[in-house]
Amino acid sequence: MSRARAAALPLLAAAALAAAGCGKTFTPASVIADRRVLALVAEPPELDGTVAGASTTVRAVEAQPLDEPALPAGTTLARRWTFCPFSAGAATAYACAVPACEVELTPDASGAVTVTPLAELQACRALLGAALPPDLAGATLPARLEVLVRYRLVEVTAAAPAPREVPLREAVQRIPLWTQPHAGLNLNPAFAGGAPVTVDGAAASPCDPAAPGPCAPAGTLTAAAPLVVSAAVDPSTIQTYAVGDRTVDETFALSFFTTAGRFDFDHGQATRARPAAAVQLKHEEVPAGTTDALLWVVLRDLRGGEAVAGPYRILVAP
Repeated sequence: MSRARAAALPLLAAAALAAAGCGKTFTPASVIADRRVLALVAEPPELDGTVAGASTTVRAVEAQPLDEPALPAGTTLARRWTFCPFSAGAATAYACAVPACEVELTPDASGAVTVTPLAELQACRALLGAALPPDLAGATLPARLEVLVRYRLVEVTAAAPAPREVPLREAVQRIPLWTQPHAGLNLNPAFAGGAPVTVDGAAASPCDPAAPGPCAPAGTLTAAAPLVVSAAVDPSTIQTYAVGDRTVDETFALSFFTTAGRFDFDHGQATRARPAAAVQLKHEEVPAGTTDALLWVVLRDLRGGEAVAGPYRILVAP
């Protein structure tokens, strides 16, 4: 054995022990331990800007634990929406490439926002003109642009001389915008009709914790046996799209979330041939006294299309 290799063994062993020790240290991303933005769902998720008045409506889907602590007196949650016509890309966390053109959006009564991207883009070009980058200030725009709708969840505390805002969560929806006629636009994926989510083989009914009256539970989680949670997609919403010189079918990604317990795997895939995925929810690391949990399933087509099912109520017993 070489000297270098021998010297490396203790380091590798220490790394392995550290990794093993960290296994139970971090809460998995699939566990809703605080308020979270599960998805920004744009309808439609891709636009042909040459169609007069082409617009998209975006709504935020939030999730929170059932025992979420109350806000301090004088503090409220606020939701801020903005639109940016030019993305600076992933390297900048999708900051707006032209901050002067980022505009606030006003949500409707349901909390969703609607934007007409090409109109906003043209307004930006008229405002800044030659001050824009050359590829954006020219007479002809690129055939495809990526515009952004940004959602911020902030905690607002009354204070003098002005309220104080503390950012809590931020999410960005990237929306492809074609400036030339384009066929085959991406559409949102969809869950199967009827019983898109089942728990131990039984159809689950969505539950709104804020609604009056109790929700029917979809199942009971106990230490004796895990719950099998299955989600099925509508295969007719799996689109074929071009990748280079070939065409491929979308592969849908399914992500599972819970407020209590742990999944064996918190994600799955769905295809035309196998339009459903199942995971197991285990009675692990459940806080003492927990009697209820909520489940969500998020469906993504990996091209910007999304759908959310849930929440579903689960009873929790020893």
